[in-house]
Amino acid sequence: MLLSNKFFFITTCFLRAYTLSTIPLFQSDFKNGCKEISRSGYYVLQSNIKVDTDLPLIKIKSDNVTLDLNQFSITNINTDSSSSIVSQSKIVTIKNGQLDNVNIKILENALYNLENIIICSNKNFGIKLTRSSNINISNLTIHPKENHKNFVGIDIEESQNINLKKINFSNHNVSGHNNENFIGIKLSNSSNIYLDLIIFANIKASEIFCIKSYKVSASLFNDIIAKNLKESQKCTALFCDNNSNCHFAKCVIMDVESNLQSIGIKFLKCKNCTVSDSQVSDITASDINSMAVGFVSTQGTKNYFNNIKSINNSAVKQACGLCFDSQEYLSRIRDSEFSYNNASDGQACGISFGISEDTKECTVRNCYIAFNQGNKQYGFADWSELSSTYLINNISIGHGKTFNHQGLNIDAGKNNFLIRFDTYYGANMIIKELTNKNLSNSNSNQFENVSLNND
Repeated sequence: MLLSNKFFFITTCFLRAYTLSTIPLFQSDFKNGCKEISRSGYYVLQSNIKVDTDLPLIKIKSDNVTLDLNQFSITNINTDSSSSIVSQSKIVTIKNGQLDNVNIKILENALYNLENIIICSNKNFGIKLTRSSNINISNLTIHPKENHKNFVGIDIEESQNINLKKINFSNHNVSGHNNENFIGIKLSNSSNIYLDLIIFANIKASEIFCIKSYKVSASLFNDIIAKNLKESQKCTALFCDNNSNCHFAKCVIMDVESNLQSIGIKFLKCKNCTVSDSQVSDITASDINSMAVGFVSTQGTKNYFNNIKSINNSAVKQACGLCFDSQEYLSRIRDSEFSYNNASDGQACGISFGISEDTKECTVRNCYIAFNQGNKQYGFADWSELSSTYLINNISIGHGKTFNHQGLNIDAGKNNFLIRFDTYYGANMIIKELTNKNLSNSNSNQFENVSLNND
């Protein structure tokens, strides 16, 4: 299902095996600020290059081309717009240098390699891939132009078999402006995307998406780190819309601050997507109606959250470790922790289901939920009118409560308790008292091996 790296190894070997004639590039080769490459070769910069143009800087029109920046830089000093390296060719490599106010456009391309490049001071985007395949991008650093609106670092559209490894996004600052957005990696209508060791750090913008994906399938997001995302109105570190068969592993999201909304990982209408071995911590939102949620899935089917943590998240109105907002079906959570979430003037939950519309046949198994605090606080809350949730061998302890829409709050008086539901399934759960003996439930419910223990 997920992308393997086999074709990247083959591609790299092919590129290295193909012997190209060496062609030096000098400042004088960039007449009128432009250079056209129309034959195969190994092109090597001999010095730093400066141009002033709003036209494509380099056009690669031939297959089998390597552009070696040779540790030099190409700088476009035009203050109005960025320039581009444009390619519609195959078997192309660009490597080893810096592009300043110069982006890269790859159109309907295949067998492309970008490596060891710093891309900085671009106004709109760093790299754009359209209808391309078998692209390897590694060891890149992307620094957007400070105080510029609506930046996308890497934009991938209608492409497949794309490998992104060791990409660093850092120090993007549009603080103090109202309409400036940052999207680190934007993916749409693509498949077999492999992301590994991607870092987002020290980013300030009105709205922040580290990764924003739409209709992406059969892809792996591994070792994604997002930290110190500040001064935004809204921040969703990783956002997936209509994705299928995607896997997020070893993701870490921490130190996020926004005014209205902070979310670690959000799934919208996703199917068969998983998150494992990942953590969201210390995300905050400060507005009077603000919310901070570690993991969100809404209108999804058969999504799986395994061995995750969502801790120390805080907001004014709502703070939650994980939320299945509405119409989530057959999704599972297991072996995870949701603790120390705080709502200073609202509701705090470890896990919350069915806030907008019912969730159906979802499972929570072997989870630890502790010390969530607010004006109202619950360890696990299912707001569904007709609940069909399976709670299996979970622990809820500390300032939490367990609540169901059709019943009363389970409250241990001191808000310090341990609840184990070895098996629960059915609908309209009603538990009237927190005692071992006095359990009342509707005929449609079944409780097996129930153990309730006050702490």
